[in-house]
Amino acid sequence: MTDDEIKRGAEIAVQAGVAYVKTGTGWAGKPTTVETIRLIKQTIGDAAKIKAAGGVRDLRTIFEMTEAGCSRFGIGIRSAIRIMEEAAALGAGTLAFEEVMRAQANA
Repeated sequence: MTDDEIKRGAEIAVQAGVAYVKTGTGWAGKPTTVETIRLIKQTIGDAAKIKAAGGVRDLRTIFEMTEAGCSRFGIGIRSAIRIMEEAAALGAGTLAFEEVMRAQANA
């Protein structure tokens, strides 16, 4: 989809009263990017939440998408296992998510 199509789709979804604007099915098309999340957030503001599906394969992507305005993720089992392993290796079980990611970014 083009940026204009993404924006228009998000606007229509919000006008229809959705709680979440989802980036796709997660199974088809190109993977969701942080830029796509930013575009949707700029378009809808706080009128609805955002769910990313497709392209969410590591902890850094989750952090960046969260920072861009995404609050829910559709993640396949292989990616979920990888993300949990990354979090465990960083000590995410004992620290707040944001603290772990900031520490990783500064490392």
